[in-house]
Amino acid sequence: MRIFRNLFLNREVKGAIGVLDEFAVRFRGAGFQRVRDQVEAGFRRHSHDLVTIVDGGTPLRQIVMQALANTAGDHIESGNYHAHRGVLDPIGPGSEILQLFDAAVDELVRMNAIDPDFATAKKDELRNRIRDVG
Repeated sequence: MRIFRNLFLNREVKGAIGVLDEFAVRFRGAGFQRVRDQVEAGFRRHSHDLVTIVDGGTPLRQIVMQALANTAGDHIESGNYHAHRGVLDPIGPGSEILQLFDAAVDELVRMNAIDPDFATAKKDELRNRIRDVG
């Protein structure tokens, strides 16, 4: 049934789904799936915006990594994955979502889309938010 769902998608959305599929090999848990579903739905819903951004010169992979990092960060900051204040629930998907955030940010650094110092600051900022939320 998924084949028919993707049949009429534009090239950019199909490409974004391909990048998400790459990450699905590394991240197989419920945390990744939650983030992926949200990111993919956004690309489907705003496909014309995605085309405009790609046509403006931003690489598709960079857009996907930014979406993964932003969405994963939002999930972690929500407090929904904490066992108690400042501690991610070790049996929930929070740890995987944090790893996903780190991997997406690391990929942005490898692509020279963001500066390594900025990436470190963002990772530190998210970890500080983990300590403040829950």
